[in-house]
Order: sequence, then C-alpha cells, then structure tokens
Amino acid sequence: MKTDRLYYLLEGYKKNSLNAEEQQELTRAIADTSNAEALKGWLADSWGKETLPDLLSKEQSQSLYESIRENLKPAEENLKPNKNQFPRYRSGRISRIAAAASIVIALSALSYLWFANHKQSRVDEFTKTIAQSQDIKAPDATKARITLADGSTLYLDSLDKGESASQQGAEIVKLEKGELQYKGTGTAKEVTFNTLVNPRGSDVVIITLADGTRIWLNAESSITYPTSFIKGERKIELTGEAYLEVARNEKMPFIVNVRNKAEVKVLGTEFNIKAYDDEPEIKTTLVRGEVQVARIARNDSVKVLQYYRLKPGEQASLNKEGILSVGQVDIKEHIVWKNNMFCFNDTDLESIMKNLSRWYDVDVSYENPGLKSLTFGALISRRSNISAILNLMIMTGTVNFEISNGRIVVKDTPKDGPKYGQGEMI
Repeated sequence: MKTDRLYYLLEGYKKNSLNAEEQQELTRAIADTSNAEALKGWLADSWGKETLPDLLSKEQSQSLYESIRENLKPAEENLKPNKNQFPRYRSGRISRIAAAASIVIALSALSYLWFANHKQSRVDEFTKTIAQSQDIKAPDATKARITLADGSTLYLDSLDKGESASQQGAEIVKLEKGELQYKGTGTAKEVTFNTLVNPRGSDVVIITLADGTRIWLNAESSITYPTSFIKGERKIELTGEAYLEVARNEKMPFIVNVRNKAEVKVLGTEFNIKAYDDEPEIKTTLVRGEVQVARIARNDSVKVLQYYRLKPGEQASLNKEGILSVGQVDIKEHIVWKNNMFCFNDTDLESIMKNLSRWYDVDVSYENPGLKSLTFGALISRRSNISAILNLMIMTGTVNFEISNGRIVVKDTPKDGPKYGQGEMI
C-alpha cells in the first residue's frame, strides 16, 4: 500500500472518521508485513505531536509507546518462539488474526487517549455511540473485610480515616489514603492471625503489616497473617494476587504459603504473586532483591521442599502438574495492576476476560469456545469503564460482546462486520 494512503487511513482511524470499508482496508494493511516500517514512522511522528503525559505519567506514556512499537514488528517476527517463554501453538490462520488484532488494539488505545487529551466532547460522543446503558464502571471503593482472631468481621468501609481497631498485641489504623496499618503494641504473648479478604469488584487494598511489610491485594484475593511478629519466621498465606514489599529482617525470614501448593521465602525484597484458583499456573515474579520458590510436595505425609532461587526479572511458574519452571519476563506486564493499569501483551482472550471478571465483578460466557485463544495487546487504565476495553477489541473485527445484567457473552463478529452502537454491540 502507498504510504500516503496508509497515513490517511491511520489518521482517520485516530479521529474515528473511517467507514466500515476503510476500517477493513486498514486492518488488512496493518497485517501486511511490508507496511511495518511505514507504520513505525507514523507512530513516531504521531506520538511526538500528542501530549499524552497529561493523561499518563512519563513512564506509562513510554511504556505504551514501546508496547505499540513492539506490536509493529513483522508478523513472522512476532510469532517467533521466545526461548524464555513456554511454547505456544496456534494455527496459521489464528496466528495471523492474533498478530493483526494485537496491532489494531494498540493503535486503538492511542486513538482513545488522543480523544481524551484533545476533545472531551469527542470522548463522550465516542462512548455514547458504542456503549450500552448496561456499561459497567470500574470499582472506586473497597468491599474488603477482615476476619479477626475472635472470628468477628471488620468491614474496611466501616472504619473512618484515622480511626483504629484493637487486636491482640496490635492496633489496626486506617490511614489518610485508605490504607491499613498494623502497629505492634508490644503486649502480644502469643501469635494470633487475621484474614483480609478482597472480593471481586473491589478496589485494590494496601496493608502494612506489623513488621513494616507492605502488601497490595488485588480483587478476588485474600491473605492470612499474624497481627504481630514475635519470634522465628514471618509466615503468611495467600490466594489470588498480591504485590509485596517485604521489610528486611535477616533473623526472621518472610515466608508466603501459596494455596498450599508453593512457598516463597525471602529476607527483604519486592515481588508479585499471582495464584488464582481458576488460573493454570502459580506465578512468582521478582522485581528486586532475591527470593526462593519451592513446590510443596509430600512424601508419606512429610512436607518436602525443593527451592529455586530467582533473580530480578525472572518468573517462577508452577503448573497444575506440579512442574516448576523459571524464565525471564517483562516485569511491568505483571505489576502494573497495582498502579491501576491493565497490560496485555499477546494475551489470550480467556485470560483477559478472567482479569475483567475479577475487577468489574461480571460473569463471562462464550458462544464460541474457539474465541478463547484469540490474543490481544493493550495498555489501558483500570479506571476505565469496561466498555472502553471491550470496544478496543471489537474494533479489531475479530470478536464481539454483549452485556446484560452484569453478564458478558463473548460472540463472533457478524459477517458484515462490527456496526458500532447497533443492537448488541458495546
């Protein structure tokens, strides 16, 4: 395709002025590897003209730029296996669709940000055009609760900022920004435990334990922890996802029991653990410091641990067969959630919808199970309504969605292509 025509289509796409035929023409052009260099040129020029840092931090803006540039590699290069990742098998047709979809959704994210940065009225018009009345907002408050040592329940929203509650040997304080902090009183004679549960559709909860360890707890996650640390090891239990900044104490190792299937042992470090029941793997990603990860096995009822040492930038994955593997990963993909961002990089649709299900508290079903293997790439705020994310995927022309009463049905795209704002479209 001639560069002038390609740039015309890209500018039209950014301004939401293309008709259905032009959108299909652009999708075909993006999937054509011969246009890769022209696409990179347009991206660099467009990015320089926009003032995206007004919407994103400098780091987020740069991350989004690099994400889109990465997706503009020729399709064959995008589909080469990474020796540090598990092999992924796809049919040729699905691979080509996935590559094109990944690029289009990244460009759609740029388009959405362009609207928001320049003309709020255009954003409102854009949303009204393709959003249903049953759109779902992102959580803006916590629904979390703490089960105290005596079995009673403390709901976080019942505590005013600056207010505190007492526990054996500790005081629970709700700080100015809504964070929780445990303060040891020095009176504990025995170890008692609390359990913090953050349900689906609840904002991230930040808690500082009595030893100074800081934890970000994602939606549909829970941790059980001591109210104070007296002696020996510091041990907590986790299900779901959490980011931890562990306070260093060489005399008291910090141990995370993950669903009784894995154990992470540290002295002082930062790392992320993702361990949802409905996910195929338990993933531990090290940001800085050093951790040891072990699979919990049993031999004649005796717990057996074999530790693997991680370095920053590495991730340990434990699958359902009990196989533990270690490889290099892009850290930001696994931790941006705590900064209220979704990061999808060649992520399959099933995984994306699981993330959305937990965050927005929606149930998901598929008319065609084959759609689960479609892959997409995007970096977008978790503060967006769910339609902002679903619409980006609809724009690729590979999938469609219907929202009704808090449920999302994933559907094939109509044969005549997406018709934004009509019928069941988001």
